[in-house]
Amino acid sequence: MSWIPWRLRCRRSLVAGKVSALTAQGRGSGYLLSVLPFGMMGALYVVGPEFVRPLFTTTVGQFLFAGVLVSVAIGNGGHSEDRVD
Repeated sequence: MSWIPWRLRCRRSLVAGKVSALTAQGRGSGYLLSVLPFGMMGALYVVGPEFVRPLFTTTVGQFLFAGVLVSVAIGNGGHSEDRVD
């Protein structure tokens, strides 16, 4: 009967590894979607800085930019706690 706890620990470790592998694509997509708005803003700044400048020089633009930052922060919140140990 002493082998039962060992077997359960092995099975739990195996399941945790499978869950981590299966969710890797979702995590990668999440990171890409988090970086995408800032990458697009950088590309747009290179092509036409006059389109990006209002985000930093007007009150409405600053509120919109703050909203983007808050949305990305909320979207990324808690990912490190989703791990299965």
